[in-house]
Amino acid sequence: MRNKARVSLRKLLSYVFILVMCLSAAGCRMEKNQGDEGRYLAESLTLPPFALFHSEVVHDNILYFLGLDQAGATGGVYRLDMTEEQPEPTSFPFPAEEVPLTMRMAVGADGMLHIITYARTEDKANTLISEAYWKKISEAGEVVHSFSITECFQGQATPYLSGFEIDRADNAYISVGDTVFVFDKSGAFIFQVTSGRSLHGLCRDREGIIYARWSGGMGMEMAEIDSKSRSLGPIHEISSAWVLDVRAGTEEDLLFAMETGVFGYDISQKKMTAIFDWTSLDMAVGDGSILPLRDGRIAWLNKRRHQTDGGEAMMKAELTVIRKLKAGEQDSEKVSEKTVLTLGAVSYQLGPTVKKAVVDFNKANPDFQIEIIEYDNDAGDGMARLNLDIVSGNCPDILLLPTHFSLPLYAQKGVLSDLYPFLDGDMLYERSDFQENIMKACEIDGRLYGFPVFYEIATIFGKRSLLGDRDSWNLSEMYAFADKFVGESQIFTYPTKSNVLILCLYANTDHLVDWSKEVNTFNREAFIQMLEFSDQFIADDRYIHNDDLLSRIEENQLLLFDGKVTSVDSNQLERAIFGEPVSYVGYPSENGNGSLISPSTFLAISSKCTEKEIAWKFISSMLSDEILSERTYDQNLPVRKTALEKQIEKAMEITYDADGKELVNKSFAFSYGATSFSIDAYACTEEEINVIRDLIAKADKLHNLDLQIHKIIMEEAGGFFNGNKTAAETADVVENRIQVYMSEMK
Repeated sequence: MRNKARVSLRKLLSYVFILVMCLSAAGCRMEKNQGDEGRYLAESLTLPPFALFHSEVVHDNILYFLGLDQAGATGGVYRLDMTEEQPEPTSFPFPAEEVPLTMRMAVGADGMLHIITYARTEDKANTLISEAYWKKISEAGEVVHSFSITECFQGQATPYLSGFEIDRADNAYISVGDTVFVFDKSGAFIFQVTSGRSLHGLCRDREGIIYARWSGGMGMEMAEIDSKSRSLGPIHEISSAWVLDVRAGTEEDLLFAMETGVFGYDISQKKMTAIFDWTSLDMAVGDGSILPLRDGRIAWLNKRRHQTDGGEAMMKAELTVIRKLKAGEQDSEKVSEKTVLTLGAVSYQLGPTVKKAVVDFNKANPDFQIEIIEYDNDAGDGMARLNLDIVSGNCPDILLLPTHFSLPLYAQKGVLSDLYPFLDGDMLYERSDFQENIMKACEIDGRLYGFPVFYEIATIFGKRSLLGDRDSWNLSEMYAFADKFVGESQIFTYPTKSNVLILCLYANTDHLVDWSKEVNTFNREAFIQMLEFSDQFIADDRYIHNDDLLSRIEENQLLLFDGKVTSVDSNQLERAIFGEPVSYVGYPSENGNGSLISPSTFLAISSKCTEKEIAWKFISSMLSDEILSERTYDQNLPVRKTALEKQIEKAMEITYDADGKELVNKSFAFSYGATSFSIDAYACTEEEINVIRDLIAKADKLHNLDLQIHKIIMEEAGGFFNGNKTAAETADVVENRIQVYMSEMK
């Protein structure tokens, strides 16, 4: 399972707001910059290493931040004068003993710093804020005023201060949990408002009005904190994108830093406008802060953690200053002709690893430029549009293949290039460097049409005491297992008719449809049995979601869990979910193992690309030790053997404290619906690792379900589940519709 700050067994299908959509791009093209007015130029600065940067604020052209060493004991408040050509951090006079106790900083309209400090106590279960103060600090570092704000944190276990802003009247706004507390400039409490949602933080627009923001049904939402009515104003639905940071702009009401780029927001018009995208500036961004300067430039403080040679965890902050080129001014680095290749991807699949690889490639290859085309999936059709562009031959040069696609169809259409000739000609790698069964699963007739840089194992698992030591099963065996419990248990994670049918189909697409044959080989009898089995479960519109997984497991309402194994130490988490050893039986399969290889970074080259060698050079760069050794949320099991062994070595590494006591290797935080828990995991045992090794080694089939065929099946199955058609009638219609679709695709 995915293990990071939060763990979810089902990926969010949409979280990136589209910047650029260019569906007509096909093949490489030559581009020469005639004039660069309207373009942006990024210039980078590297700041001194600290273990922690936080509370970055800006006023006019002065940037303030708090920096702490690894122990969090020393450091200080620093300032950067961004009018200088090479600004260097200088200490701001603030008592050193208060630095480790500083929770957050803000800056007022007059440019003076406001700082919240605290004292804490700990009981057996929680960290409690015993005292908290809002302090206004002069240019000389003197405390002009200090007000107690302890009441904001009372009665909350492990309280988190998510936001701190000062409005144009010098009033303070403090968000904790789902509540915003407002104090006037004399420190007197005025009012509080509750959103009913956990707040992500606060933001101040360029007029000094304060907004609260949170996650809503369609993405990020925000609302003005109206000081007159002492309530929240109308809600602004911003985007389904992941918002990295939001600040007041110099020309825009607000600036939003998204994963794709920077947008301006007009509050009165409720309109978002793209300003620039990160990759056009050869920038790969992660956690950070957007800091608009008064002179119109935008500073981006990118923060990433790294380890020193001594093994200490530090934070490396990279400051990039972005400015708009003036009329007649040219970006000297972009004047020469470049061959431009396009990389197409559905937005939710385009994670930091690919973006960083594109940026690094562009920097290392001045004669070539890879530009990203995102197929926005906010409306749920990005994947379908990318599939359509691929099969029609109207596709980008390089492809990050989508989750639901048909590799056999792509092979039949001849739209993708065989990658084996490029791999065989690569001086850095040989075929034997990669896991043979994973690569074999991605072949069609001995040709490799997609390179699975990272992959997951999609599977079904449950208690070994119920399933035995089996590592696979067919449909009849799953039906027999379910017969023991249907009526007494819901069995599956989502026990609806349509979802159970999907589980039956996952590993049997090749049993139902064979693209290599001239005719549809749809197995009518097998499909009828799937329909009849699925019909025993709950109607989709009558299912009451219960995501309290642990209680469902305890009550024997959840016996089988379908999800994805994404790391070599995953077995520890899955054992914790069921409270005992588990068996990975996979999806029921009539042909081979049912634990499916699901590439998370699956790269291909269009057959129409005129610079295939350059496209392969990019794919090859993603197989480097540098890329594979980094750990980001979109990096799962690597296909390169040495990289997988390094992950295993790290998972089995035992460390001890000064007293010889074994230290925790990793903390798993698991969150799924109403279920939330964490476990401290120690170094993996050889037995735990071998379970995952065996799971990987036996996987022999690609998680490969044609999106259009899936749509046909589910549309017609709905009529059967509603009682409007028999299973046999449904099978007939499905077979006919699939045949028509296959004929159209020839």
